[in-house]
Order: sequence, then C-alpha cells, then structure tokens
Amino acid sequence: MSRIASPQVQSVTTLASPPPRKSLLLSALLTLLVGPLGMLYTTFLGFLVMSVLFTVVGVLTLGHGLPVIWPLWGVWAGHRYNERQRSLYALRGW
Repeated sequence: MSRIASPQVQSVTTLASPPPRKSLLLSALLTLLVGPLGMLYTTFLGFLVMSVLFTVVGVLTLGHGLPVIWPLWGVWAGHRYNERQRSLYALRGW
C-alpha cells in the first residue's frame, strides 16, 4: 500500500488595517454645532435618521421642538464613537 504525502500548507494570517481613529471631542463639537451634518463625521446612518427626525419634529412643532432634540446628536455621536472603539479593541484582542 503506497502512501501519498499531503502537501504542507502554511497558514498566513492577514489583519486588515483598522479604520481611522475618530476624535470624540471633534464628533461632539460637530454634532452640537451643526446638528445632523455633524453626524456625517461619525455615522452616515445616524445622519439620515437624525435628518428625518429633525425635519419631522421641526415641521410638526413649527421649530419649537428642535432645542429639545438637538442634544440627541451629541449623545448619539458619543455612543457611536464608543461602539467603534469597543469593536476595534475586540478586533485587536485587548
């Protein structure tokens, strides 16, 4: 009975470069100063959701409800920043 040797395959692990770091301070400042447009720095989906919310609340309350929802942009931007950092730490195994 003849044995056929299986070829040795070396395993190579390639890690993709992490996404660029984003500044929490810049994210908060942009969202608090320019509202939904500042969300583009942190998350595109957040920009879309908050733009729709901004428009709906602005129209329904004739603009009086906007100061109530304005701080939500900063909170959401900070949350997205923290989630991004957690995923980067998990990817790196920290």
